[in-house]
Amino acid sequence: MIDKELIKKNIKPFIKETFETIVIVVVLVIGIRYFIGEPRWIPSASMRPTLLEGDRVFIEKVTKLYREPQRGDIIVFYPPFENLEQTP
Repeated sequence: MIDKELIKKNIKPFIKETFETIVIVVVLVIGIRYFIGEPRWIPSASMRPTLLEGDRVFIEKVTKLYREPQRGDIIVFYPPFENLEQTP
């Protein structure tokens, strides 16, 4: 027969270890995406011929901390929320 006490003893460590693993993975993913880099895909032809639609790139965020952008670097930014006035 199945010993219920033995099953309870084995399930508690399993649940604890699973929970710890999930927490560690979530913290690492958030830390990597926020501080080190993140994957992106190119949705439009605005970067042709350098990048094509559907290309996948990894944006690293570390270099900007110790040097200025240089010629040939690709800068990624979020567009402003407000409409900018066009001056003739």
